[in-house]
Amino acid sequence: MKFGVFIDKLTLAIFFEVNAITELIFGFVTHSLSKDLGEFCRHRKKQTVNFDDVLLVARKNDKIKKSLKEYQKILAEVGDKE
Repeated sequence: MKFGVFIDKLTLAIFFEVNAITELIFGFVTHSLSKDLGEFCRHRKKQTVNFDDVLLVARKNDKIKKSLKEYQKILAEVGDKE
């Protein structure tokens, strides 16, 4: 097999893997995540999703929750500077 053909096949395989992962993430965000965010929002009797709703969705994953809280602090600091 020529090197160029090998690279083409490898590139195609990587493309299909990335495409599959993208579809999986898109499906999760558009179906599961959006439904959960909407439910938390409705439970608060509000019409707008806020950061607390996102933290509730992430409550079972400590790493993601920690990252989101750090991001929330950064947003607060930036907001204070403006």
